[in-house]
Amino acid sequence: MKATRYNYTPEEKSALAELIGMVKNIQSQMFHLEPLLTRGIYFFIYKQLQDFMHCTLPEPLRKADKRHKEILKGYLLLYYYTV
Repeated sequence: MKATRYNYTPEEKSALAELIGMVKNIQSQMFHLEPLLTRGIYFFIYKQLQDFMHCTLPEPLRKADKRHKEILKGYLLLYYYTV
């Protein structure tokens, strides 16, 4: 407490108190929005994974099959079916 009493001006102390209040307010708002944010994050992860599985992964899998790269094809299929 003495460090803030002697090292900061009154304006700096009030700015620090205001900043702490803002952080607490944001924390409170995020706590109330947690279920909504969690669902949004899960949905985003699901969409990104589906996009990867249906748009990005088939092309390397097709090329591995065409060039008879059985080991690479095995790894890609293993990833494709485990996700």
